[in-house]
Amino acid sequence: MDSPYRFRIYVCGNVHCSARGRDSLLNRLDNELWYHQLSADVQVIVSGCQNRCELGPNLTVWPGPFRYVNLSPDIITRIVVEHLVGGQPVLEFLHDS
Repeated sequence: MDSPYRFRIYVCGNVHCSARGRDSLLNRLDNELWYHQLSADVQVIVSGCQNRCELGPNLTVWPGPFRYVNLSPDIITRIVVEHLVGGQPVLEFLHDS
């Protein structure tokens, strides 16, 4: 079955990422998706632990996987603009595994 979404974003919802600002990342992500008219194209899921606790907060973008680490709200904006809109992953925040 084909997905109606162009992208799926899994934002780590475990205790470490939550304590490091996950909620502010989700808020910025929601705002950026609306601003760039991507809300219908992107499914955002709060996931379980992504096993990068020391690098959190983190998220994974599919298709991919593109695993982003050490995130801040400003980096979320870059991921939306450069990766989701522009098609170029933000290399400096990708985790290599």
